[in-house]
Amino acid sequence: MPNPTRDTTAGRVYNDLRNLARRTGRSTDEIMVEYILERFLYRMGLSPVGGRHFILKGGLLLAQFGARRMTRDIDILGRAFPNDEAEIIRRVAIIATTEVDDGVTFDPSTLKTVPIRADEEYNGLRLTMLATIARALLKLQLDISFGDPVTPEPQIINYPQQLSADSFQIFGYPLATVIAEKLSTAVSLGDLNTRERDYADLYRLVTLHTLDGGELTEALTSTARHRGIPLRTLTSSITDIGERRQSSYTAWLRRQGTAASGYPDLFTHVMHWSQPSRIPSSPMRPSH
Repeated sequence: MPNPTRDTTAGRVYNDLRNLARRTGRSTDEIMVEYILERFLYRMGLSPVGGRHFILKGGLLLAQFGARRMTRDIDILGRAFPNDEAEIIRRVAIIATTEVDDGVTFDPSTLKTVPIRADEEYNGLRLTMLATIARALLKLQLDISFGDPVTPEPQIINYPQQLSADSFQIFGYPLATVIAEKLSTAVSLGDLNTRERDYADLYRLVTLHTLDGGELTEALTSTARHRGIPLRTLTSSITDIGERRQSSYTAWLRRQGTAASGYPDLFTHVMHWSQPSRIPSSPMRPSH
């Protein structure tokens, strides 16, 4: 089947994304999935049922903080509307059908849902929906959860576009809450933690950004209280995970298309930084 022509917006976008994939050495499928995620976020920012009600978190937000990793879904915190399946579906369908001339068509008739459960309790909804760019058929996945505290309040994120130099604005987690959630998870799981990406994300975040110690302490306290986790240091919860998880970390990096690096060194930096007396007000630069 011949490629779509550039006579339509969808055809132009299809060909531009294929060219972008060739220039960057990435797969066309990966580039196109990222594009439909971006275009849903764009619509979300425009829609009155999105806006302040849909707060970006997860992998796509981490990319904006410089801790990019490949992701094929959107993580959202739902706020100020009922955690009700019918209401969530209604809002997602309205956002998806917002008219934008960007070559993407979302099909709300294909919406499917699965409950998200945390500790056997209902916590939100996973939604999937088909989308097209010319003849490319793609799947959007959206996880919407509820109830988590955000400290300080959600902030405006200037989200970049693949095919434009301009950005658009949506609401996202503040950096303090991103770090607080990852530290709380690390403390809770201790040596049982198999999420190497959490420590990799923490390392990137604390070496790239200036942090407000007061905000971070407040976010940690709020997150730990919400999760029922006692505030304690990582060193009191973890022993030799840095050595034991090196091979798994290397495999994860390979899946990201990233060069291998030493997990024990990265892990030691995060452990050192996370001590209560060492929450910094300026970036912690990696040693060489």
